[in-house]
Amino acid sequence: MRLDMISRRRFLKSAGVAALAVAAAGVLAGCDGGDSSSKVPGTEVPDVPGTTSKQVKIIFADVDNGGAGIGNGGDYYEPHVVKQIQNENGNVIETKNPVLVKRTISQETSTMVKDYMRGVVENGSGKKANLEGYEVGGKTGTAEKLPRDNGKYLVSFIGYAPQENPQVMVYVVIDEPNSAVQANSGYATQLASQIMTDIFPYLGIEKKTDSASNTDTQTTQTAQQ
Repeated sequence: MRLDMISRRRFLKSAGVAALAVAAAGVLAGCDGGDSSSKVPGTEVPDVPGTTSKQVKIIFADVDNGGAGIGNGGDYYEPHVVKQIQNENGNVIETKNPVLVKRTISQETSTMVKDYMRGVVENGSGKKANLEGYEVGGKTGTAEKLPRDNGKYLVSFIGYAPQENPQVMVYVVIDEPNSAVQANSGYATQLASQIMTDIFPYLGIEKKTDSASNTDTQTTQTAQQ
């Protein structure tokens, strides 16, 4: 996925929201999740007799990296937040090139998962992110917080566009939405949709016109014949 880690946080106090929008034109990278032996009070997973449990802790950048790896064909890049450095006259004095670390999945797997994520936005739980003129792929998330059965949830949406050559990725997380029923990922999906509506034109992500869509359809039909 051709992405730069240009990050924009929006804090919506009324909804208890921390939304992270990640976008642009370098290569988005994630990072390793830190010391897995660390313990965060209140996050311990209780042992259940006869079962084996595993606690997993990640940060935004881990999820960003996973999404970017799916979009770019399976490549894992060293984390970076700066594309270039300019002097006071606007001249570029240093360019930060992306550093490929490893390959995490195959191109075939990347294509398959992207197709699934496109389906989530077209026909599944991510419909609110199905913006007209943009082929958005994404995945919703709903996680119940500990202790269980207290009605506290964390909901999220991660999405990218365009489908064939992703240029932008947006990841939104809402911790305990200000709602009587928190278990609804649509809150995050709606916010992600609003962010994408703003940043796609700003970053030069062109809409897919009806004529282009018709051409694609005709090409597909011709190939099938």
